[in-house]
Amino acid sequence: MDKDEIIGMKIEEMKKRLDWMDKRLDGITEKRLDRVDTRLDKTDERIDKMIMAIWSLVIGFAVLLTTIGIQII
Repeated sequence: MDKDEIIGMKIEEMKKRLDWMDKRLDGITEKRLDRVDTRLDKTDERIDKMIMAIWSLVIGFAVLLTTIGIQII
């Protein structure tokens, strides 16, 4: 085996390692993105619930004021 063949084998070995690491990092990145998406979805649901609760309070307060206004008249 001459020097060029050894260098060629080392290069091929490094390419295989880099491909493996790239695939692994892609998998990790996808998992993290999925977690972030899930958290964002849960946050959106919480915000929607809070908005509905606020509107319920506003409508309830408006009905209360209307009822009080009708009783005064």
